[in-house]
Amino acid sequence: YHPVPGSEGTCEPSLVRDVDGRLLFAARGSYTTGNNQALMVWGSTDDGVTWEKLLHEKGLRNSAPVSINRAADGTPYLAANPHFFPSGRVFQHREVLALWPLTPDRRSVMSPIIIRDSADFGPGPYSHPWWVDHPIGYTVRLADGKLHHVLAYRVLGNHEAIYAYVDAHFDEHLANLQRWLRQPQRHRCLAHVAG
Repeated sequence: YHPVPGSEGTCEPSLVRDVDGRLLFAARGSYTTGNNQALMVWGSTDDGVTWEKLLHEKGLRNSAPVSINRAADGTPYLAANPHFFPSGRVFQHREVLALWPLTPDRRSVMSPIIIRDSADFGPGPYSHPWWVDHPIGYTVRLADGKLHHVLAYRVLGNHEAIYAYVDAHFDEHLANLQRWLRQPQRHRCLAHVAG
């Protein structure tokens, strides 16, 4: 086992072999390290014994899963939910899925390409936008003998994720609310807001 230096606090890793044979590793950063919106890629030329951080670009993606993939032509790319685009459009959730091709030297990313905008599905339940997230790609050879690249992702009404969490933790949330309401200074705030 050889840990990837600098990947502490990351989760949901992905790995591909580049066209030159080196390994490319990416993972979702965390709030604790300040990398929750960063795109990060490490490379290894010795099958994972040693690693070098190739790119670290902050603020490009939302705090959501990211994966590294390799297209049928061999181009490695990162897939994730963008935080903003050069046009100025800012995304608050996971309603758009994009991919960022890596530059030939693998030390940066090219301009993002929108591959799915959940607005294409129409409004989601309870007027929330649909989430399109958890991307993972794979190149396969189909019956036609050609290589095809497939990118799979989850489509979810974001209320499902929110309410499923609340339902699963209802007793905990209720107990926290009851503790908060028992504090005398909280009653004054509630009375003032209500009054």
